[in-house]
Amino acid sequence: MSTAKRVSAIFAIFVFTTIAWMILGATIFQRTNEQDVSLRSRVSTSWGTPQSQSPASASYTRTYQEAHSVLDGRGKIQTKLDSVSKEVFLPLDSTNAKVSLQLEHRQKGLLWYSTYKVIFSGEYSFQNNSGQDQEVVFSFPLPAEQAMYDDIVFMLDGAPVGFHPEGNAAKATRHLAAGKSVVLKVGYASQGMQNWNYRFSNEIAQVRDFHLSMTTNFKDIDFPDNTLSASEKRETSDGWQLDWSYKNLLFRLSDRHGHAGKASTRSARRPH
Repeated sequence: MSTAKRVSAIFAIFVFTTIAWMILGATIFQRTNEQDVSLRSRVSTSWGTPQSQSPASASYTRTYQEAHSVLDGRGKIQTKLDSVSKEVFLPLDSTNAKVSLQLEHRQKGLLWYSTYKVIFSGEYSFQNNSGQDQEVVFSFPLPAEQAMYDDIVFMLDGAPVGFHPEGNAAKATRHLAAGKSVVLKVGYASQGMQNWNYRFSNEIAQVRDFHLSMTTNFKDIDFPDNTLSASEKRETSDGWQLDWSYKNLLFRLSDRHGHAGKASTRSARRPH
């Protein structure tokens, strides 16, 4: 009887200890999940948010007269001419971009978050096909509103160009003769979290002579839904060498919820 009582006592202690650990684990898990949004936000304020890079653009303003029919004070129809301004984009003839992603996990509370450093450079070729000399606005959108950018490059045909920030883009205006082609070179060093992607366009787009090369220092990569996998990929000692090449691509991408503009052409991510 004494032995049976001791075994029963040990078993009871084991059961109650197990239940206690289960309750403690569930409590920690619940509190951690509840804090995930807050902790993620705190990491993003100090490190950066997910980044989505769009291509550079070049445009000029065309002003023309547009006729409207209006009624005058006597009830007669008169023709009125209004000046209308329209932004016209020059064709993007080629894209040659490079991106390096260096994964550096960050811990906040009990959670680890996938944060990274990124170095991006791109060369974009445009041609003034308007038939006239134009004052062209060159614009390079930055990939995130909440981010820091260092070593920014903004050059036209190899010469540095002074630019100004406008919204979430770097812009510069230069005179471009009719029929002339120009290469805009841009680049930056930054940091973000969770994922990085390159987005051709918000809706329908034609991509000509496109090449993007990506290197990573991690092997666990992911290509989300509605994105294009790499044309070529090669495993390196510590990560991947990924390449996307297209000569003349026509596409329209949208995410699974039906909202255009959220589909990316590539993404590299490591789960936390």
